[in-house]
Amino acid sequence: MTRRYANCVSVLDEMEDITFSRPMCIIIDALTDTVMEYFHITEEQLVEFTASFVQRLPKYMQDALERRETAA
Repeated sequence: MTRRYANCVSVLDEMEDITFSRPMCIIIDALTDTVMEYFHITEEQLVEFTASFVQRLPKYMQDALERRETAA
């Protein structure tokens, strides 16, 4: 694989991550807002719930969300 091709693949992977992680973050935000509204949980419980939810996602989704958090 040429260096130029490898760079192109890297850029495309990053674009896929951005395309995926933005909608996923929107979904997680909507989910947490709904949980807070309907179940009246504390902020600490919400943090635990969100961590548990993300841990149940496939590894590639966790990785994409982690990269987005690190970039923010």
